[in-house]
Amino acid sequence: MNQRFLELFSTQSLRCLWQLVIALLMSLAGVALAQSSASNVVSTTASNSVAALQSRLLEHISQPRFAQAHWGVVVASLDTGKILFEHDSDKLMIPASNAKLFTGALALDRLGADYRIKTSILAPAKPGINGEIVGDLVIYGRGDPTLSARYHSGNHAKVMQPLVNALADAGIKRIQGDLVGDSTYFQSPPFGDGWAWDDSVWAYAPVVSALCLEDNATGILVKPGKQAGTACQVITRPNCLVIQNRTLTLPEGAASTLELRRSPNQSEIWITGGLPVGGSSYSEAFAVPNPPLWFMTELEHALAQRGIVVAGRTRIIDTRDSASSNLVEIAHVLSPPLREIVKETLKSSQNLGAQLLFLQTGAFVSGNKGQSAERAAQAEMRKFLRDLGIKPGTVYLKEGTGLSSACQVAPTAAVGLLTAMTRHKNADAFVDSLPISSVDGTLADRFKGTIAEKRIRAKTGTKEFISAISGYAVTLSNERLVFSVMLNSYKDPSGTHTPREETDALVRMLVQ
Repeated sequence: MNQRFLELFSTQSLRCLWQLVIALLMSLAGVALAQSSASNVVSTTASNSVAALQSRLLEHISQPRFAQAHWGVVVASLDTGKILFEHDSDKLMIPASNAKLFTGALALDRLGADYRIKTSILAPAKPGINGEIVGDLVIYGRGDPTLSARYHSGNHAKVMQPLVNALADAGIKRIQGDLVGDSTYFQSPPFGDGWAWDDSVWAYAPVVSALCLEDNATGILVKPGKQAGTACQVITRPNCLVIQNRTLTLPEGAASTLELRRSPNQSEIWITGGLPVGGSSYSEAFAVPNPPLWFMTELEHALAQRGIVVAGRTRIIDTRDSASSNLVEIAHVLSPPLREIVKETLKSSQNLGAQLLFLQTGAFVSGNKGQSAERAAQAEMRKFLRDLGIKPGTVYLKEGTGLSSACQVAPTAAVGLLTAMTRHKNADAFVDSLPISSVDGTLADRFKGTIAEKRIRAKTGTKEFISAISGYAVTLSNERLVFSVMLNSYKDPSGTHTPREETDALVRMLVQ
């Protein structure tokens, strides 16, 4: 055995052993060199990729047609935390509906994803054994936006059923007094701070109230008559608006002259002009001037269908003198969880829902102690942004929708919010509320057939001469990005490009 051991270290054996060791060392050195080279190539490629992205973005926003416009852009990597591109990122921009990102995040943070909005049914006492309420029955609203067909698969007949069922389950068969709607909960004006007066006639800027029905808006459909010279047919929901039909059906093939007019705070809609025989119908959506009264009138009709009698009249209280004091709650209705309300609001960019979330938060944090819910929400938004570490002076939000041009947001603040919400306890609810490109919400018809299809989750914002889009993107190499792209004061001199097309072009570059 010793002899064999010695033979292994003979001159020949040692020479072979050394050759083997040298070959192994050279092989390891080669592997290390190759790995180092590969690492350098990856690093150089990544650097070139970022440089190429920066070059493409800068080239796009520097085109002459943007000479009178204002761009604000921030792009960052969620994976590395690095800023990949920014341009005027700290400048205040009009965010349009990008403001709803802040409203949704605030509501989820302060109220919680499982919070439910309660609508109370109040009376002087519970019904007697005969099912009669002695005195008035009061519906005390707290701004539940889900009494709308959009939350009932488009079925208008189901909207009032939760309230009717609650009254029936409480044993109520007859109300001796009045059916009263109390909409005093928010102690705030009927419109968001800074909303334009001429917007108030349209469905996108409805009266905001603690008693809401069908988004506080209604549609009007105008159809041509069967014969020229007859009045056009006008179809709308009852108890909402007063229709003044001054139309005439025009001869077949004639051009439409139809016109709908309504003055702010007025319930009358004047419809003039006409539509040609066999021509297309025309539809328009208007805000309802008195949502609480409409709510209570529709509730009375629904109760009658269920056999519940109201002996008195239907009325509302919308002053600061609430009708709800000294009454007992005999039943209530709870909304779906807040996560569902935030999701529907942001996906569809629903202004009433956003303003109600804003006011809901204000009323909650202030304890609803006579303070304006809107002012309380403004103050709470400032605290929330400080909590997140958002740079002071980069966000000014007076209301919850972005409908007001007084709302100002810097892109860096939007990216800061989006980044912080990925670490939030309600991160899933927040991210899930954002539209997905080519799939749903306000992005359902955007980015289809492009590399950005299904790779974007973002909130859009659109007003005249304005487009904004802020959210998350997944690149073709599966890197996660967070971005905010805002374009203000833009009108293409050639009329070829819209603001939305310009911002979408930048988002596609991020994915690539």
